[in-house]
Amino acid sequence: MKPNKNSLEDTFSDVLKKANLSTLRKGVDLSGTFADAVFFAGNPIISGIIGFIDFRSSFQKYNMERKLTSFLLGIEHIPLKQREKIITKINSSKKYQISIGERILELLDSIEAEGKPAISGRIFAKVCSGEIDFEMCLRAWYLVKYNFYFDLVKLKDSTINNDSDLYHTDALLISGIINAPDYSKILDEDYNKKEHLKYTLTEIGDLIINHGMSIGKVQPFEKGKAPNTKIF
Repeated sequence: MKPNKNSLEDTFSDVLKKANLSTLRKGVDLSGTFADAVFFAGNPIISGIIGFIDFRSSFQKYNMERKLTSFLLGIEHIPLKQREKIITKINSSKKYQISIGERILELLDSIEAEGKPAISGRIFAKVCSGEIDFEMCLRAWYLVKYNFYFDLVKLKDSTINNDSDLYHTDALLISGIINAPDYSKILDEDYNKKEHLKYTLTEIGDLIINHGMSIGKVQPFEKGKAPNTKIF
């Protein structure tokens, strides 16, 4: 993927800060999965970004269209003024040395289209709402990128089903998404096996699993009423 850098950054920055992202849904109910969003070909928001990128194949282009749509739907509910305020603050920070638009495009280019863009978008929404800082978001994106997607799905399922023990793998443990059982208290007089021999979500694991993979219904537009098609 070869971008026309300056034009692409400016366009994507405008989308992140000012675009009416509800047009991505086009009145369709997207409930049913917490992973990937339905891709709508020809949406002017997506095509406006994609037009600045040279792709090696139509499949690569299609994948990026899906990724962009999934990610942007994750921040759709954040008010425009709030989005613009946070993104402008991050872009002007000397700490990160890169624009948020460039960070997101790099992330989307490096992850698979299945599920991960949607998770990443919902995590970024927490930044826009002021609930986490951008550094925490970057840490979460890193873990989402390098963990096997279906391990994350199984972990999410085990939290939904209230399983007696969370789904766990060495990779999830090493990456810091889950905590190992607390064996240190095994000799305590008040030792409770049910409490201490359980895998639990870490703080960043909670962010990824319970927020990034949250199941929320996107309401369709009312029948007989056209969606708001104004982009900016």
